[in-house]
Amino acid sequence: MKKNVIIVLCLLSSVFVTCKDDEPFEFECTDGVLNFELLNDELNPQVRLKEVGTSSINSQIIQNENELYKKLEIVFLKKKIDFDKKSLVVISFKTNPPVSVESQVVVADCNNNRIQVTAELRSASIPVDAVNCVFAIVPKLKSYTIEFVPKYIK
Repeated sequence: MKKNVIIVLCLLSSVFVTCKDDEPFEFECTDGVLNFELLNDELNPQVRLKEVGTSSINSQIIQNENELYKKLEIVFLKKKIDFDKKSLVVISFKTNPPVSVESQVVVADCNNNRIQVTAELRSASIPVDAVNCVFAIVPKLKSYTIEFVPKYIK
């Protein structure tokens, strides 16, 4: 009798216990403008790539905290990125003179697995070579191509 009561209690408790969803978050792509966050809530954070690529424009998607600190020099991170649900898009590009990012827009093209980042850039007055970066925290991405569209403003 005790054995039957224990079995019934176990069965009932398993009905009322909810399990955590073990499946990873997956971005459901919708064409158009994508909501994104700025790294450190800034258009021009004090963050740089540790290794600059050889191309004039390089892009990458950072998927976890280990990658974040392995690839970027971050003096101060104001808030953690929830890498279970988000990815960090990093675009580095070389210019002369240096530029500052004035605004940016992120657009999803789901059929082509592409994310387009458009940034309005203002040139500095100092004629030196520079490596500039654009950052966008977006919903978790798996295998998307990043397209960068710089727009220079006066």
